[in-house]
Amino acid sequence: MDEFHMGINLGHDRSVAVVRNGEILVAIEQERLDRVKHSVGFLMQTPHALEQIQVPGECIRYCLDTLGVPLAEMATITANMPGIDHGPAILQGKFSRDISGQVRTVPSHHLAHAYSAYWPSGFEDALVLVADGSGSSFRSDEGRLCTEATSLYVARRGRLEPLHLE
Repeated sequence: MDEFHMGINLGHDRSVAVVRNGEILVAIEQERLDRVKHSVGFLMQTPHALEQIQVPGECIRYCLDTLGVPLAEMATITANMPGIDHGPAILQGKFSRDISGQVRTVPSHHLAHAYSAYWPSGFEDALVLVADGSGSSFRSDEGRLCTEATSLYVARRGRLEPLHLE
């Protein structure tokens, strides 16, 4: 269980973090490296124009160099971006075939935020509110395409269940 896992934010405030055994080993936001506040770094959100999209390569390199490990050492690599999440397709198109097999999908942008607050909190039971204004897109019960703006979860014994998604 001593594996490295890399998470890549491809949305606003691009960033990378590497975790092992539930502990964040290194994390950095792109703006800390290029000194551009809220560094966007991609021009288009579509997996069909990969040449237009820039993954936060400086962040990836910083994390790998800090740890002294190659990208191939990552057991999983997740990417996420707000709206319709093209993150996994973008990474699979940017990385070589041997690395792209490690790419996984994040089920929900807000759920990822909620777990990242809940797991290290030390609480067994809690309410978790996520309000970042832009999360994953989903279909409502009526079939409308919606994007998460605020979400409320109930946390019980390590699991999160949505109470409200808006």
